[in-house]
Amino acid sequence: MTFLELCQLLRQEAGISGNGPASVSTQTGINKKIVDWVSRAYEGVQSEETRWRFLWRQDTFLTELGKRDYDPINDLGLENFNSWDKHSFYVLRANSNQKTELNFMDWEVFRSFSFGSQFPGFTDFTILPNKTLRLGSEPTVAETVEFEWWSSPHALTQNTST
Repeated sequence: MTFLELCQLLRQEAGISGNGPASVSTQTGINKKIVDWVSRAYEGVQSEETRWRFLWRQDTFLTELGKRDYDPINDLGLENFNSWDKHSFYVLRANSNQKTELNFMDWEVFRSFSFGSQFPGFTDFTILPNKTLRLGSEPTVAETVEFEWWSSPHALTQNTST
């Protein structure tokens, strides 16, 4: 159902007299209250859990030579980014076309290993406190990384928003 249909259904189910709303924008009076109630309820339901299935996403990116850190929004373009699925990272090796699982390490552990050493082939990675993805070493060839993530709750704003 769309945002507008949910508002119209609320009015009908609640037995509120009158018609509408005909649109979710520029409402006043009871129609504005209906739009606001539906909007708050929708955001409230989404906020009950951080990992709803409908907020789950799959994606890929191509590593850049010499680049270890990837910001989810600025570097990878993940709109409404919320969190990574740390156990879903795979790299498709350029030289063998082989898919290899990447090993997640907590930042505190990763940090202690990364001083003065390199992880060959970036088989390990971590998530920095600011949610940036850090590979264990700098890629020497461009390779595809597959991963899963969750988006943030979003607001209903237009008549046709779902």
